Amino acid sequence: MKLNIGPGPSAKYFHKLKDWETLDCEKSRAKSPEMVMEFNKFVKIPRKDDFYDLVYASHVLEHINPTKTIRFLSEIRRVMRKGAVLRIIIPDAKKSMIKFLNGERFPLFEKRKDLFHSKNCMNNNYIPMTDFEAMRGCFVSISGQESLHRQYENSALAHQNAWDFESIKADLQRSGFEERNIFKSNYGKSISGDISYEKLLDTEARQFDRSLYVEVVK
Repeated sequence: MKLNIGPGPSAKYFHKLKDWETLDCEKSRAKSPEMVMEFNKFVKIPRKDDFYDLVYASHVLEHINPTKTIRFLSEIRRVMRKGAVLRIIIPDAKKSMIKFLNGERFPLFEKRKDLFHSKNCMNNNYIPMTDFEAMRGCFVSISGQESLHRQYENSALAHQNAWDFESIKADLQRSGFEERNIFKSNYGKSISGDISYEKLLDTEARQFDRSLYVEVVK
């Protein structure tokens, strides 16, 4: 069995596959009721030890409160079989900082500024988003999910954490994984075998210019 954590709109694709389960905070995206989970109220994954051969988490860890990160990764490790692979894709904080410090017109920053403009330009007190604010969105940002805003009284966050390779490697080690089994990876390539879905689906995993790809073997 395989697990996709926080699949987003691509959940429909994985729901059709018998060997995949999905875990998400939205009922429509979780494959079964017990796999509906708000990550910042995380307790455990409702599966036995040594259950999954592959765990896939694309642009989801940054949405988890830093106080929950180690517990979350440790729980993922618990449900992985010996030799199973955890594939993590997260925003690359170092890339964003370098782009900002070099004053580059990074497409990610421009997209955030354009979105902010479209949502706020009619307000009387509108001030355009600054370059720093656009970069800051890689570290902390307001959630766009209405269900979470209802739970958190309109104060729900989207991005709450950030890493470079060394820091995500450190958190994986703190969660029980061995340093020698943690590797940098690339878009569309995995030591787990076929991940053709990564290039097939229109997800944030495609945004290799701002993403960090990491794999760890249990």
